[in-house]
Amino acid sequence: MSMFKSVLSSWKRTLTLGFILSNGFGLYYHLHPTAPNSEISGNLIGDWRVDYQYGYGELSERVIGITSYFANGKYNFSGDLIIKGGRAGNIVEVTYHSDAAGTWVRYDNKIITSLDNMKSFPTMVQLNGKEMPKEIIEKSDGMKKYYPEDIRATGKNQQYQVVEERTNSITLRTINPYGMDFDSVIKRVK
Repeated sequence: MSMFKSVLSSWKRTLTLGFILSNGFGLYYHLHPTAPNSEISGNLIGDWRVDYQYGYGELSERVIGITSYFANGKYNFSGDLIIKGGRAGNIVEVTYHSDAAGTWVRYDNKIITSLDNMKSFPTMVQLNGKEMPKEIIEKSDGMKKYYPEDIRATGKNQQYQVVEERTNSITLRTINPYGMDFDSVIKRVK
């Protein structure tokens, strides 16, 4: 009988200690909650080479550069935007170097980006295939008024559908608000 009492007493102490510890930890984490992890993971994190072209109306735009997707939901782009268009036999092609920054989020096979900031400057202007001197570009009031960031709304969203995903390349279908949707392939740089 005394052995039964000692086992029962030991069992009561263990239960009491477990109750006190679990409630103590519960109370501590209730009063000191941890912040949710805001890091994003996945194959998209890293640097990707982009090269695609699309049209809207009489204009076409080609994008060539590097887009870096970060685990904190931000992205950076650095590269060239080549805008081409014209009428009545006069074709103007302007190459801008652009740096852009924004945010991104991924939902299953959809990637949505939002442009926060963009800065561009013209590096080359061609009229009917002939390059214009840099002095004309620098002095032109028209060139100062029509930078790519001037026609893009800050915070505007762009949606992409992941068509195919591999470790070093992703095929994206751009949901084009100006015309037909189009596919492009981005390739991992690092």
